[in-house]
Amino acid sequence: MIKTLEHRDLSNDLAELLEEAPNCQPAAALDALLCRALTSEGEAAVQSAALLFYLHGKAIEPFDRDDRPLVVRFNTTEQADRESAFRELCAMIGVDPHKHLSGSKS
Repeated sequence: MIKTLEHRDLSNDLAELLEEAPNCQPAAALDALLCRALTSEGEAAVQSAALLFYLHGKAIEPFDRDDRPLVVRFNTTEQADRESAFRELCAMIGVDPHKHLSGSKS
C-alpha cells in the first residue's frame, strides 16, 4: 500500500488501495496519505484527503459529500491554500500537521 501511495496515480488505483487498507501498517499508510494530500497535485491530493476522512472514521464512505467543501480545496497550485486546507483536515481528524508541514518546505 505504501508503494502505491508513493508511486502511483490514486485516480487509477483507489479500488486497489481500499482492498489493501485492512492489511497495511496503519501509521505508515496514514503518513503516506497525509504526505500525498499535502504535496500531490490535482485529484491525487483531493482523493488522499477524502480517504483520510474515511480512514479516520469521519466519513461513512470514501468520498462523502459532506467532506467535499474541504477536500476540493486540495486541488490548488497555491501552496499556502493547500497548507491551510491541510491544517484544517488535520484538526478534524486529530493529527498534528507540523511533522508534514515542516517537511514540505523547500
